[in-house]
Amino acid sequence: MRYQSRKGNWKKAVDSARDLVVAAGGDGTVAKVFTQIQGRDVPVAVLPIGTANNIARSLGLIGDARELVAGWDLDHPDPFDIGVARRVGGSKRRSFVETCGGGLFVSVIERGPQEVEQGGALVGGEIDRALTLFRGIVEEASPVHWDVEVDGMDLSGDYLAVEAMNIRLTGPGIPLAPDSDPGDGFLDIALVTAEDRSGLLEYIDRRLAHEEHAPPEVQVVRGSRAVIRADKAGIRIDDDLEKEGRSFELLVRPGSVRYVGGAKQN
Repeated sequence: MRYQSRKGNWKKAVDSARDLVVAAGGDGTVAKVFTQIQGRDVPVAVLPIGTANNIARSLGLIGDARELVAGWDLDHPDPFDIGVARRVGGSKRRSFVETCGGGLFVSVIERGPQEVEQGGALVGGEIDRALTLFRGIVEEASPVHWDVEVDGMDLSGDYLAVEAMNIRLTGPGIPLAPDSDPGDGFLDIALVTAEDRSGLLEYIDRRLAHEEHAPPEVQVVRGSRAVIRADKAGIRIDDDLEKEGRSFELLVRPGSVRYVGGAKQN
């Protein structure tokens, strides 16, 4: 057994693994490990010790760590797709594990480090602070025009957010694509309009009040290829803000990662 912090040469440790890689951390750590190991026949296990844990929660891997470890079955791993983003007009390809898109959640990434991670004027736990920040962003946001194409179907329009989801959750645990399956070979493109604002705000308010809540209802279109473009909105690839382009072709590498899980929950 070998342990390697992300502060060290973790990529070499992942590349040299032969039997199993355990990604212990939050979504950033898990996404980096999944991206590094894609295409190899070495399974990955996830021990979620982050804040949102969107990847682990989408896979149902939340609970007692001992139970999760006891449930690791190296002989029967499950497939996990990796998304691919290519800037239109360019050749460079970027992998993503969670989502690629823009709008509301770009604002969360831009403002989160100052207003959520460092506390600032927002009080409460980190997830509640993130939800409070997100609520304000949803309330104030104006829709912008997006060119969107999914498997040849034109879905262009004015949106608060467009997100090509590989998993169910994004941001502070928002189930934007509640039926997404990261092993089905497709992306779920969520299209959030101004008409969805009230439902999204109600969902956030119920979560902040610790009341029973259902996923917010937004249009989700499933496809294996998408092209998105927004001249007046930022683009993010997972949690990285894209600075070189506004137009991207999005594809899927089916089953590029194999993961082992424990007692799965909804």
